[in-house]
Amino acid sequence: MNQRLSGRVTFDYSNNNGKYIIGNDELLFETAWSKASGDSIYIINDPPSIKGVALAIGKHRISDIINASSYDMTSRTRTPQEGEIVILKNRFGNYAALKIIDIKDRTRSDDRDELTFEYVINPNGYTDFSQQKAIVAKWWRRIWPWVKGIPRWIYVLVLFLAALLTCIYLSLWLWTKFSP
Repeated sequence: MNQRLSGRVTFDYSNNNGKYIIGNDELLFETAWSKASGDSIYIINDPPSIKGVALAIGKHRISDIINASSYDMTSRTRTPQEGEIVILKNRFGNYAALKIIDIKDRTRSDDRDELTFEYVINPNGYTDFSQQKAIVAKWWRRIWPWVKGIPRWIYVLVLFLAALLTCIYLSLWLWTKFSP
């Protein structure tokens, strides 16, 4: 799979032992959740598909995550709050980033137990969740057929002109800097 997966999920975390699956095949993440409070929740790395769980403290958008592998995944549980980002690593070495949107707890003034989160799953072990890579790749795919059709002599001409202009600029700079 080479495509990012993304979505928004709302489910009752008091059912199915708090487990909820996102993705499939090598991009499968079996998440496991448990009550913590009205605005935080426990996420646990017990399911066999999960190898690590971390919090991206200070990050407020999934696209702010540049290197998912740099976060501390040494604990069995983490306690994200509403608005925070959770990073997961699965047994295939792929990463998912989850943003906690809303937590409802019926033992703390809500009418139901419910968790809402948004997620993005990167394929092929990619750790960068920023949108820049996707935008550049899309742009490059559009112009590549055009670039491929340019004759080589034009590349040589462009490089020659760039070198010539650099020499002229440097000469003018030196002349203005050191002339009496």
